[in-house]
Amino acid sequence: MSEETTEAADRGGMTLLAAGTLGVRIAAGWRVSQQGFATATLFPDGIEHAVLQIEVASYEDPNAVSAEDYSDFLDDEAQQLCAESGLSGATGLIIKGSWVDQENGSHRQIWRLLKSLFPDHVRMATFTLSVPLTQVAAPATERLADEVEAMVQRAAFARSLTALDQVAPTRDMKRVSLWNMIHMRVPAEWRFIREDGDGTGMYRGEPEDEAERGREAFWVNFDEFRRQNEADADETTDHRTLITELTTRISSELKASNREAEVEFLGDCDGLLSYQYEQDSDGEQLRVYRWFRFAAVHDAMIMGIFSFVAAENDDDGAKLGDRAAMLGREIRNAVFGSPEPAASR
Repeated sequence: MSEETTEAADRGGMTLLAAGTLGVRIAAGWRVSQQGFATATLFPDGIEHAVLQIEVASYEDPNAVSAEDYSDFLDDEAQQLCAESGLSGATGLIIKGSWVDQENGSHRQIWRLLKSLFPDHVRMATFTLSVPLTQVAAPATERLADEVEAMVQRAAFARSLTALDQVAPTRDMKRVSLWNMIHMRVPAEWRFIREDGDGTGMYRGEPEDEAERGREAFWVNFDEFRRQNEADADETTDHRTLITELTTRISSELKASNREAEVEFLGDCDGLLSYQYEQDSDGEQLRVYRWFRFAAVHDAMIMGIFSFVAAENDDDGAKLGDRAAMLGREIRNAVFGSPEPAASR
């Protein structure tokens, strides 16, 4: 999401964070400096270098919801605080703590707000207030803590599923946010690295376990299409027509290579083209699955490009197909946010 420096006094009512998952009534004098898909950074007036970080998480875990058991989502210290304090607010369970961060020269206070959304999701919002150690005794510091406490007490989670819930981690899957723009779930045992040594280029997903690497890889890239001139800025974009044009172009190129693609619309602003083929690499037979996911984001049409490449043999044919089916499902389910400037890719 784009950077903001809007004064809280100008916002009125609740400020929605994390794709609308959490509503926060920001105290006067604070401002939202920056937002990501699930994070926000706030700065108060009065104390230099004081900062409030808000991180929102959602987990898909029906067993935890039914048992009202949050232990899997809390570290040991938080579990102990939970057991000792038993604090609760109108909007959920609130856990508090504090510590001194000597390395960074700051005093940190933390509030965790937890609440279930039946039947499947557990939401957690973490508020971390950092104040320089040199300012801990200042009268304004206590005021800041009181203001954050009030924010937490008044914060409210959305009553229905949001985009963050849509890509909530499970026991087997984790969420990745690539370019802070493509948000999707992938196997929990995968890691993602950039293609180029300078931290640019495509993302490559592969098993964390070195022994498992080399048998499969998942590549992710994207492209974007914008209006050619400002004269079109006030016109309503026919996203479905643009998706049709793009998928037709790709399908025509594939037919020249005797490859057939499947095209489906996931709504008026979303579409998917997919195909697969075999490829020989130094005598090894590979199976390649490709997906082109189209999503309208603000004034741009984003095309996510996904490739799953794996060694093919008779022993793991079913496993390979299951893995590809899982990735296809998660690509359909992925959430697209605002792209970063092209220079940062």
